[in-house]
Amino acid sequence: VWPLEDQARCIRAQLEVAKAVGVPVFLHTPTPKEGKDFLGELGTSELPPQAAYRRTFMERDLEIVRAVGFPERRLVIDHTDASLIEAIHGKTEAYAGISVGSGLRPLDPAEVIGWIRRFGPGRILINSDHIPYRPYDVFAAPRLIREMRRAGLALDIIRRAVFDNANEPYFVISNEQTRD
Repeated sequence: VWPLEDQARCIRAQLEVAKAVGVPVFLHTPTPKEGKDFLGELGTSELPPQAAYRRTFMERDLEIVRAVGFPERRLVIDHTDASLIEAIHGKTEAYAGISVGSGLRPLDPAEVIGWIRRFGPGRILINSDHIPYRPYDVFAAPRLIREMRRAGLALDIIRRAVFDNANEPYFVISNEQTRD
């Protein structure tokens, strides 16, 4: 298992490169794991409770993002769940990447629709979460879109969350580079 200090140095280096070349970064939040088989030395240390697990590691990574000066509007915090959505929208300029389809990180479509209604579609990025060695629902994104339509979300809101936002971090970069 890779020590957290080494992981932090690696993330810092990756963010510095991304900042220098002007590309967006997807920050993957971890899935809570148990047992020494997955965590090595961390398996014997005290870990955050399940409810705070992703948020604890997201906040550690955001400290690095801010120390590097990486623009948060170019950051997608992926695998967003109920423990992260409010912090992302309230304390960052990042996009909330909402991954659907994985049995490892299941999300209720009604919950996702509620987030879009509460926070708006502007910084929500719906994406599929295919993990090749885990069961995966290839129709999760189309099913979510269908549920969004059934819930009465306007087509422009749906399009923003499932298509337009996926391109936004790239367009921001492209527009900034043409201004330089």
